[in-house]
Amino acid sequence: MPEYKKADIRHTIREDEFKKIIKHTPNARDRLFLSLLYCTGARPSEVAGDPEHNKKGMTFEDVEFDFEKGAVLFHVPVSKIQRGMYAVDKRQLMLEFEPEDPDYAVMVLIQSFNDMVERQRYIQVKKEIDPKVQIFDFCRKTGYNIVERAGKVIGTEICPYNFRHSRLTLLSEAGAGIETLMYFKGSRDIKSIANYLHARKVKFRLNKKKEDERRETEEGAVNSS
Repeated sequence: MPEYKKADIRHTIREDEFKKIIKHTPNARDRLFLSLLYCTGARPSEVAGDPEHNKKGMTFEDVEFDFEKGAVLFHVPVSKIQRGMYAVDKRQLMLEFEPEDPDYAVMVLIQSFNDMVERQRYIQVKKEIDPKVQIFDFCRKTGYNIVERAGKVIGTEICPYNFRHSRLTLLSEAGAGIETLMYFKGSRDIKSIANYLHARKVKFRLNKKKEDERRETEEGAVNSS
């Protein structure tokens, strides 16, 4: 991971902050970029590519929606270094949601994606778009600028890694297993997800009456002995 000296790389972007970011992001392209980062936890170079290093980003066919099953399937390009690890050119990441009540991020993703499809059709004089065309055609610096503006909205210095960190944290809190976290992160080193293994939602409700009865019973047993 690159060094981000100014960014608070441990800051987790929650839904309320993500809503605020999207509310102040009028450009459909920028909304889609941010929602893809937030939903997949992928590296910015995997989402938008990196022309300077001849890396391809996600194409229009790499995002699939299945409303009946309540799922979004992402085909995230794998770098040349990682292809030996996965033996595939793209990792498949599945994000599930409630069809009747989808998460806000999923709603933004779907709407922004459809807006981008219409934009591409308009550019091509309303012809059917080539599904193999990359969704984004900007350089790495542009992606970082989009994220930097998002940070200003919530008053926190952030970088693309924060969206990655947030997705892994949310997955862990939802009960995702170690293998799922490692796959989403694109790593086979368990040390790389060590920070997320403790971030579990633990529901615990103390029954005060029963707890008092238990304590009295134990105290009575001690006194009688």
